[in-house]
Order: sequence, then C-alpha cells, then structure tokens
Amino acid sequence: MTRTRAILLGLAGLALLATGCGGSSSAPSKKTSATTAIPSSTATTALPASTDATTTPPAPTTTAAGAGLTGMGATVGEMKSAHGSDSGPGATCTASNSCFGAGLKNDDSGETYQFTDASVAAGMITGYQQNFTSGTSISDAQSQILQGMPKDATISAVTIDNTGGSCAMFNVTSPTLATLFSDPSIGDPQGVVGVELSYIDSSGNITYDPNNVQSASLSVSPSDPTASC
Repeated sequence: MTRTRAILLGLAGLALLATGCGGSSSAPSKKTSATTAIPSSTATTALPASTDATTTPPAPTTTAAGAGLTGMGATVGEMKSAHGSDSGPGATCTASNSCFGAGLKNDDSGETYQFTDASVAAGMITGYQQNFTSGTSISDAQSQILQGMPKDATISAVTIDNTGGSCAMFNVTSPTLATLFSDPSIGDPQGVVGVELSYIDSSGNITYDPNNVQSASLSVSPSDPTASC
C-alpha cells in the first residue's frame, strides 16, 4: 500500500466516525412531551351571569280592601267619588238608596241613572242595577260591567234563561272580591258576582235581546239558570 492511499483511508474513517456522532445529537428530547401545560382556559371559565343566585325577585303586590274600586266592592265614598250620586227622580233614588253615575234614558226605566238600587254591606257596595241606553249590545254591556270590577275579574260564558221570560246570565269572579266579600255579613268568599241581563218590553215582559241590553242586575250570589228571570 502506498503512503498516499493509507492517508486517504485514514481520513475516510475519521469522517465516518464524525457522521455517527452527529446523527445521535439531532434526536428530539422526550422531556418536552411531559411538560406540556394544561390550557388555562379550561380551569378558569366563569359561570354565566344568568346563574347568579343573588338575583332579587320582584316584591309581591297587595290590594287593600276597597282601594281604588269604582263598583262592586267599593266603599260608598269611592262610588260617589268615581261616579257622583243623586237622590232622584221620584222613588227610584232615595236618601237610603242613592243613585250613582250620569243620568240616562232607556225604554225599560225611562229617566234613570247609570247605577240604581245599590245595596251596601260591611261598608261596601255589594250589588246594584246597572242601566244602559237602549240599543246597547251585550259585548258593550259586559265591557261596562267589567269597568266596575277589580282588574283581576274574569267573566264566564253566557247562559240564556227562558224561565219566566228571557234573560242572559253569567258570573264574574274576582280574587280581590273574594277577599273583600269573605266578611260574614256578606258571605261570598269565592268572590262570585252573578249578573242577569234583560229589559222590560212594552208589554211588560222580561226580555233579552243581545242587541238591546238595557239593564243588568248584579248581586253577590252566583247566577242560577234554573230560576226565573
């Protein structure tokens, strides 16, 4: 072997040795996979604001006996304040049986007032006859009747009674009136007001016409379709 070839072989061996060492130094470190941090967002997510248990509910409302009423359940003073009162004409309205509201005329009663024949118990209005001008429809009559009731009043279906004439009957129920009328002197703890619609025709017959309601009789007893009009 010549001296030059020996030198070349020696240099090649050194190169191979250097390549092997360099390859082992480029392998990835296994430690990096063990130190990966848990995303902070999974540990710090806040609860939605809507789940806040400290939300304060609205305060309940209460209705004082007779407060703000303008018809059934109202005091006599409230009735006068809302509608005004009178003691005429004739025997229809007297000192002990005041009439309330504006004067009007219909075929049933002639000259009359909006509210007549009012009854009073425990200082409250517990019934009356509500009068309407001739030609008032049943829907308009019901609307006017509800104006004299507490806001929580609901109305039942109408029943036509043909016993002893013809009339329409329904009930108005009110939780407010149930509280007011639970007084033993009134005895209506369910707050049910019976209503009867009719008018007296020219022949003296009790008549119901859905397009010509002239009077409504309101009382603290439920309507009874089996009774005479």
